[in-house]
Amino acid sequence: MMRAIGWTAALIVVFSSSPASCEKLFSYFSESDDPPQTSVSISPCTGDEVAECISHSLSCEKTSGGDPEFTIFSGNVEKVASSLIIGTGGQAKAQLKLSGGSAIVDLAVNSVRVDSNDMDGGWIVTFGLGSIDAFFEALTDKSGEGASLIVAGKRFPLAPQAGDGNKLVDWKNACVALEGQSLGQSASAPVLDCEFNSRRYRSKLNRDESPTSYQELQFTEGAQIGKVNLTEYHGDKAAWTAKGDFACSNGVSICRLTFPLMLAGQIELPYETVSDGAVQMVVIPAFRQEVYQTEQYAVAQGRRYGGLVADLLGGFAPKDNEPITPYNVYSYADCAKFP
Repeated sequence: MMRAIGWTAALIVVFSSSPASCEKLFSYFSESDDPPQTSVSISPCTGDEVAECISHSLSCEKTSGGDPEFTIFSGNVEKVASSLIIGTGGQAKAQLKLSGGSAIVDLAVNSVRVDSNDMDGGWIVTFGLGSIDAFFEALTDKSGEGASLIVAGKRFPLAPQAGDGNKLVDWKNACVALEGQSLGQSASAPVLDCEFNSRRYRSKLNRDESPTSYQELQFTEGAQIGKVNLTEYHGDKAAWTAKGDFACSNGVSICRLTFPLMLAGQIELPYETVSDGAVQMVVIPAFRQEVYQTEQYAVAQGRRYGGLVADLLGGFAPKDNEPITPYNVYSYADCAKFP
Protein backbone atom coordinates (compact mmCIF):
# COMPACT_ATOMS: atom_id res chain seq x y z
CA MET A 1 0.00 0.00 0.00
CA MET A 2 1.35 3.44 -0.87
CA ARG A 3 1.60 5.77 2.11
CA ALA A 4 0.95 9.50 2.01
CA ILE A 5 4.05 10.71 3.86
CA GLY A 6 5.64 14.11 3.53
CA TRP A 7 3.72 15.45 0.56
CA THR A 8 0.54 17.39 -0.07
CA ALA A 9 -2.00 16.61 -2.77
CA ALA A 10 -4.68 19.06 -3.83
CA LEU A 11 -7.72 19.13 -6.09
CA ILE A 12 -8.53 22.67 -7.24
CA VAL A 13 -11.97 23.42 -8.65
CA VAL A 14 -13.00 26.90 -9.80
CA PHE A 15 -16.75 27.24 -9.22
CA SER A 16 -16.96 30.89 -10.23
CA SER A 17 -15.72 30.07 -13.71
CA SER A 18 -16.72 26.42 -13.97
CA PRO A 19 -17.63 25.46 -17.54
CA ALA A 20 -21.12 24.59 -18.65
CA SER A 21 -21.91 20.89 -18.75
CA CYS A 22 -21.66 20.90 -22.56
CA GLU A 23 -18.32 22.74 -22.65
CA LYS A 24 -15.37 20.71 -23.85
CA LEU A 25 -12.60 20.20 -21.29
CA PHE A 26 -8.92 19.32 -21.68
CA SER A 27 -6.38 17.81 -19.30
CA TYR A 28 -2.78 19.04 -18.86
CA PHE A 29 -0.05 17.25 -16.89
CA SER A 30 2.86 19.34 -15.60
CA GLU A 31 5.80 19.26 -13.20
CA SER A 32 8.08 21.95 -11.76
CA ASP A 33 11.21 21.97 -9.60
CA ASP A 34 10.84 25.34 -7.85
CA PRO A 35 8.90 24.58 -5.80
CA PRO A 36 8.84 20.80 -6.40
CA GLN A 37 5.29 20.02 -7.46
CA THR A 38 3.20 18.24 -10.08
CA SER A 39 -0.34 18.69 -11.31
CA VAL A 40 -3.06 17.66 -13.72
CA SER A 41 -5.09 20.72 -14.67
CA ILE A 42 -8.53 20.56 -16.29
CA SER A 43 -9.39 23.55 -18.47
CA PRO A 44 -11.79 24.52 -21.27
CA CYS A 45 -8.97 26.61 -22.74
CA THR A 46 -5.96 25.67 -24.83
CA GLY A 47 -2.56 27.15 -25.59
CA ASP A 48 -1.38 30.19 -23.62
CA GLU A 49 -4.83 30.71 -22.07
CA VAL A 50 -4.87 27.44 -20.08
CA ALA A 51 -3.51 28.95 -16.87
CA GLU A 52 -6.06 31.79 -16.99
CA CYS A 53 -9.19 29.64 -17.10
CA ILE A 54 -8.43 26.40 -15.24
CA SER A 55 -11.63 24.73 -14.15
CA HIS A 56 -10.00 22.40 -11.59
CA SER A 57 -6.82 20.48 -11.01
CA LEU A 58 -5.08 17.75 -9.04
CA SER A 59 -1.68 18.62 -7.59
CA CYS A 60 1.05 17.45 -5.25
CA GLU A 61 3.90 19.44 -3.77
CA LYS A 62 6.82 18.44 -1.59
CA THR A 63 6.50 19.65 1.98
CA SER A 64 8.09 18.93 5.33
CA GLY A 65 4.99 17.02 6.38
CA GLY A 66 1.19 17.14 6.43
CA ASP A 67 -1.78 15.41 4.88
CA PRO A 68 -2.91 15.46 1.24
CA GLU A 69 -5.52 18.09 0.44
CA PHE A 70 -8.36 18.81 -1.95
CA THR A 71 -8.80 22.51 -2.63
CA ILE A 72 -11.91 24.08 -4.23
CA PHE A 73 -12.20 27.61 -5.62
CA SER A 74 -15.85 28.59 -5.25
CA GLY A 75 -18.13 31.57 -5.48
CA ASN A 76 -20.47 29.93 -2.95
CA VAL A 77 -18.19 28.65 -0.21
CA GLU A 78 -20.89 28.54 2.47
CA LYS A 79 -23.06 26.06 0.55
CA VAL A 80 -20.17 23.72 -0.21
CA ALA A 81 -18.69 23.90 3.29
CA SER A 82 -22.02 23.36 5.02
CA SER A 83 -22.91 20.35 2.88
CA LEU A 84 -19.56 18.72 3.71
CA ILE A 85 -19.42 19.67 7.38
CA ILE A 86 -22.72 20.72 8.90
CA GLY A 87 -24.85 18.52 6.68
CA THR A 88 -22.78 15.43 7.47
CA GLY A 89 -22.37 16.04 11.20
CA GLY A 90 -18.68 16.79 10.76
CA GLN A 91 -18.03 13.57 8.79
CA ALA A 92 -17.19 15.20 5.47
CA LYS A 93 -16.64 12.96 2.46
CA ALA A 94 -15.91 13.01 -1.25
CA GLN A 95 -16.13 10.26 -3.85
CA LEU A 96 -13.80 9.33 -6.66
CA LYS A 97 -15.42 7.50 -9.60
CA LEU A 98 -13.13 5.43 -11.81
CA SER A 99 -13.67 3.57 -15.10
CA GLY A 100 -16.75 5.51 -16.08
CA GLY A 101 -18.24 5.24 -12.58
CA SER A 102 -18.03 1.45 -12.24
CA ALA A 103 -15.49 1.73 -9.40
CA ILE A 104 -16.06 4.14 -6.51
CA VAL A 105 -13.49 5.17 -3.90
CA ASP A 106 -14.72 6.99 -0.79
CA LEU A 107 -12.40 9.76 0.44
CA ALA A 108 -12.75 11.06 4.00
CA VAL A 109 -12.22 14.78 4.60
CA ASN A 110 -10.54 15.51 7.95
CA SER A 111 -10.20 19.32 7.82
CA VAL A 112 -11.67 22.32 6.04
CA ARG A 113 -10.08 25.74 5.49
CA VAL A 114 -11.49 28.82 3.76
CA ASP A 115 -9.23 31.46 2.17
CA SER A 116 -9.75 34.42 -0.13
CA ASN A 117 -9.11 34.07 -3.85
CA ASP A 118 -7.18 37.09 -5.08
CA MET A 119 -7.54 36.01 -8.71
CA ASP A 120 -11.31 36.54 -8.99
CA GLY A 121 -12.37 38.02 -5.66
CA GLY A 122 -14.04 34.77 -4.61
CA TRP A 123 -13.11 32.19 -2.02
CA ILE A 124 -11.02 29.05 -1.74
CA VAL A 125 -12.10 26.01 0.27
CA THR A 126 -9.41 23.47 1.21
CA PHE A 127 -10.27 19.93 2.32
CA GLY A 128 -7.58 17.97 4.15
CA LEU A 129 -7.45 14.20 3.68
CA GLY A 130 -5.79 11.81 6.10
CA SER A 131 -4.81 9.47 3.26
CA ILE A 132 -5.62 8.72 -0.37
CA ASP A 133 -3.98 5.29 -0.41
CA ALA A 134 -7.15 3.71 -1.82
CA PHE A 135 -7.21 6.32 -4.60
CA PHE A 136 -3.62 5.63 -5.62
CA GLU A 137 -3.98 1.85 -5.46
CA ALA A 138 -7.10 1.89 -7.65
CA LEU A 139 -5.80 4.42 -10.19
CA THR A 140 -4.36 2.92 -13.41
CA ASP A 141 -4.26 4.01 -17.06
CA LYS A 142 -7.45 2.01 -17.65
CA SER A 143 -9.40 2.86 -14.51
CA GLY A 144 -8.43 6.53 -14.81
CA GLU A 145 -10.22 6.91 -18.14
CA GLY A 146 -13.32 9.02 -17.53
CA ALA A 147 -12.53 9.41 -13.81
CA SER A 148 -14.31 12.14 -11.88
CA LEU A 149 -14.54 13.52 -8.36
CA ILE A 150 -17.87 14.10 -6.62
CA VAL A 151 -17.82 16.90 -4.03
CA ALA A 152 -21.00 18.27 -2.43
CA GLY A 153 -23.08 16.58 -5.11
CA LYS A 154 -21.11 18.18 -7.95
CA ARG A 155 -19.12 16.16 -10.51
CA PHE A 156 -15.68 17.31 -11.65
CA PRO A 157 -14.09 15.31 -14.51
CA LEU A 158 -10.43 14.43 -13.99
CA ALA A 159 -9.86 12.74 -17.38
CA PRO A 160 -12.24 14.46 -19.83
CA GLN A 161 -10.61 13.22 -23.07
CA ALA A 162 -9.63 9.74 -24.26
CA GLY A 163 -6.11 8.91 -23.06
CA ASP A 164 -6.23 11.30 -20.09
CA GLY A 165 -6.09 8.34 -17.70
CA ASN A 166 -2.34 8.20 -18.48
CA LYS A 167 -1.94 11.72 -17.13
CA LEU A 168 -3.59 10.81 -13.84
CA VAL A 169 -1.20 7.86 -13.45
CA ASP A 170 1.77 10.11 -14.25
CA TRP A 171 0.53 12.53 -11.60
CA LYS A 172 0.18 9.70 -9.08
CA ASN A 173 3.70 8.43 -9.78
CA ALA A 174 5.14 11.94 -9.57
CA CYS A 175 3.46 12.34 -6.17
CA VAL A 176 5.11 9.12 -5.01
CA ALA A 177 8.45 10.49 -6.24
CA LEU A 178 7.95 13.68 -4.23
CA GLU A 179 7.09 11.55 -1.20
CA GLY A 180 10.38 9.71 -1.60
CA GLN A 181 12.31 12.99 -1.87
CA SER A 182 10.69 14.40 1.27
CA LEU A 183 11.61 11.32 3.30
CA GLY A 184 15.27 12.29 2.93
CA GLN A 185 17.50 10.78 5.61
CA SER A 186 14.65 10.04 7.99
CA ALA A 187 13.82 6.61 6.59
CA SER A 188 16.05 3.66 7.22
CA ALA A 189 17.56 2.13 4.10
CA PRO A 190 16.04 -1.12 2.88
CA VAL A 191 18.08 -4.30 3.01
CA LEU A 192 19.29 -5.19 -0.48
CA ASP A 193 20.64 -8.57 -1.47
CA CYS A 194 23.32 -7.56 -3.97
CA GLU A 195 25.40 -4.85 -5.61
CA PHE A 196 23.86 -2.11 -7.75
CA ASN A 197 24.52 -3.77 -11.13
CA SER A 198 22.90 -7.02 -10.01
CA ARG A 199 19.64 -5.50 -8.76
CA ARG A 200 16.46 -5.92 -10.75
CA TYR A 201 13.64 -3.40 -10.42
CA ARG A 202 10.08 -4.15 -11.56
CA SER A 203 6.78 -2.45 -12.30
CA LYS A 204 3.44 -4.22 -12.73
CA LEU A 205 1.62 -3.86 -16.04
CA ASN A 206 -1.53 -1.76 -15.85
CA ARG A 207 -3.33 -3.97 -18.37
CA ASP A 208 -2.24 -7.29 -16.85
CA GLU A 209 -2.46 -7.95 -13.11
CA SER A 210 -0.69 -11.32 -13.30
CA PRO A 211 2.44 -11.48 -11.08
CA THR A 212 4.27 -13.06 -14.02
CA SER A 213 3.69 -10.01 -16.24
CA TYR A 214 5.81 -6.93 -15.54
CA GLN A 215 8.51 -4.57 -16.77
CA GLU A 216 12.02 -5.11 -15.45
CA LEU A 217 14.73 -2.44 -15.23
CA GLN A 218 18.41 -3.26 -14.69
CA PHE A 219 21.54 -1.10 -14.72
CA THR A 220 24.76 -2.73 -15.94
CA GLU A 221 28.48 -2.04 -16.53
CA GLY A 222 29.04 0.49 -13.73
CA ALA A 223 27.65 2.33 -10.72
CA GLN A 224 28.07 5.86 -12.15
CA ILE A 225 28.12 5.36 -15.93
CA GLY A 226 26.87 2.35 -17.88
CA LYS A 227 24.01 0.68 -19.71
CA VAL A 228 20.40 0.18 -18.69
CA ASN A 229 18.04 -2.52 -19.98
CA LEU A 230 14.26 -2.41 -19.83
CA THR A 231 12.39 -5.65 -20.59
CA GLU A 232 8.66 -6.36 -20.58
CA TYR A 233 7.48 -9.86 -19.66
CA HIS A 234 4.11 -11.48 -20.39
CA GLY A 235 3.60 -14.60 -18.30
CA ASP A 236 7.33 -14.73 -17.49
CA LYS A 237 8.09 -14.69 -21.24
CA ALA A 238 10.10 -11.72 -22.55
CA ALA A 239 8.12 -9.71 -25.13
CA TRP A 240 10.59 -6.89 -25.84
CA THR A 241 13.83 -5.35 -24.57
CA ALA A 242 14.87 -1.69 -24.89
CA LYS A 243 18.50 -0.69 -24.30
CA GLY A 244 19.74 2.68 -23.07
CA ASP A 245 22.52 4.46 -21.21
CA PHE A 246 22.77 6.11 -17.80
CA ALA A 247 25.19 8.47 -16.07
CA CYS A 248 25.43 10.02 -12.60
CA SER A 249 27.55 12.95 -11.41
CA ASN A 250 30.11 12.68 -8.63
CA GLY A 251 29.33 14.21 -5.25
CA VAL A 252 25.69 15.30 -5.29
CA SER A 253 24.04 12.45 -7.18
CA ILE A 254 22.17 13.76 -10.22
CA CYS A 255 21.47 10.84 -12.54
CA ARG A 256 20.00 10.70 -16.04
CA LEU A 257 19.10 7.92 -18.43
CA THR A 258 18.70 7.95 -22.20
CA PHE A 259 16.70 5.66 -24.50
CA PRO A 260 16.37 5.88 -28.30
CA LEU A 261 12.87 6.47 -29.73
CA MET A 262 11.37 5.12 -32.94
CA LEU A 263 10.20 8.50 -34.23
CA ALA A 264 12.03 11.33 -32.50
CA GLY A 265 15.68 10.63 -31.78
CA GLN A 266 15.97 9.86 -28.07
CA ILE A 267 14.51 10.70 -24.69
CA GLU A 268 16.71 11.82 -21.79
CA LEU A 269 15.28 12.21 -18.29
CA PRO A 270 16.60 12.44 -14.71
CA TYR A 271 15.96 9.59 -12.30
CA GLU A 272 16.34 9.09 -8.57
CA THR A 273 16.71 6.08 -6.30
CA VAL A 274 14.50 6.51 -3.23
CA SER A 275 13.13 4.27 -0.47
CA ASP A 276 10.25 4.26 1.99
CA GLY A 277 12.25 2.40 4.61
CA ALA A 278 11.30 -1.03 3.28
CA VAL A 279 11.40 -0.91 -0.52
CA GLN A 280 13.90 0.82 -2.79
CA MET A 281 12.48 2.39 -5.95
CA VAL A 282 13.89 3.89 -9.12
CA VAL A 283 11.69 6.87 -9.98
CA ILE A 284 11.74 8.47 -13.46
CA PRO A 285 9.10 11.25 -13.41
CA ALA A 286 7.02 11.67 -16.60
CA PHE A 287 8.91 8.85 -18.39
CA ARG A 288 5.75 7.12 -19.61
CA GLN A 289 3.92 10.32 -20.55
CA GLU A 290 6.86 11.82 -22.46
CA VAL A 291 7.34 8.68 -24.56
CA TYR A 292 3.62 8.36 -25.27
CA GLN A 293 3.14 12.02 -26.21
CA THR A 294 6.15 11.97 -28.53
CA GLU A 295 5.48 8.62 -30.17
CA GLN A 296 1.71 8.10 -30.35
CA TYR A 297 1.57 8.91 -34.09
CA ALA A 298 4.70 7.03 -35.13
CA VAL A 299 2.79 4.39 -37.13
CA ALA A 300 0.95 7.09 -39.08
CA GLN A 301 4.37 8.47 -40.02
CA GLY A 302 5.63 5.21 -41.43
CA ARG A 303 7.21 3.50 -38.42
CA ARG A 304 6.54 -0.16 -37.67
CA TYR A 305 5.55 0.83 -34.13
CA GLY A 306 5.96 3.80 -31.79
CA GLY A 307 7.70 4.30 -28.46
CA LEU A 308 11.07 3.01 -27.30
CA VAL A 309 13.34 1.33 -29.84
CA ALA A 310 13.21 -2.32 -28.76
CA ASP A 311 14.14 -5.84 -29.74
CA LEU A 312 10.84 -7.69 -30.26
CA LEU A 313 11.03 -11.20 -28.83
CA GLY A 314 9.07 -14.45 -29.12
CA GLY A 315 6.84 -13.26 -31.94
CA PHE A 316 5.54 -10.23 -30.01
CA ALA A 317 4.12 -7.46 -32.24
CA PRO A 318 2.87 -4.11 -30.82
CA LYS A 319 -0.56 -2.94 -31.89
CA ASP A 320 -0.73 0.18 -34.05
CA ASN A 321 -2.25 2.27 -31.27
CA GLU A 322 -0.02 0.92 -28.48
CA PRO A 323 3.51 2.37 -28.56
CA ILE A 324 6.15 0.59 -26.48
CA THR A 325 6.04 2.69 -23.33
CA PRO A 326 7.83 2.47 -19.97
CA TYR A 327 6.54 3.20 -16.47
CA ASN A 328 7.69 5.87 -14.03
CA VAL A 329 8.37 3.83 -10.87
CA TYR A 330 10.24 0.52 -10.57
CA SER A 331 10.56 -1.25 -7.20
CA TYR A 332 13.47 -3.48 -6.18
CA ALA A 333 12.54 -7.11 -6.86
CA ASP A 334 15.59 -9.37 -6.58
CA CYS A 335 19.13 -10.04 -7.77
CA ALA A 336 20.14 -11.18 -11.22
CA LYS A 337 22.24 -14.33 -11.22
CA PHE A 338 24.53 -12.80 -13.83
CA PRO A 339 24.91 -8.99 -13.68
